[in-house]
Amino acid sequence: MLQDGLSWLEAKTRLYRAHAACRAVLVIEQRRIEIAVWEREPEGWVARRLADPDATLDLPEFGLLCPVGALYAGTHLRPRRRA
Repeated sequence: MLQDGLSWLEAKTRLYRAHAACRAVLVIEQRRIEIAVWEREPEGWVARRLADPDATLDLPEFGLLCPVGALYAGTHLRPRRRA
């Protein structure tokens, strides 16, 4: 925790969102399948969480469209199957 009660991760994501050129911020959890997504919209930042491996992460501005589980392929959360 930082002095103002924020976690290091919360402080860092706020810092990224403060940059005018920043369009999206992703936090990909390491201990569980979960992605926090913040996207800048005309009315401000919109946050969402994706925890279903079959959910779709869609960031068309960056050309990214994939299932959440694909980001974890080959990790301890989604090990590759041996033939």
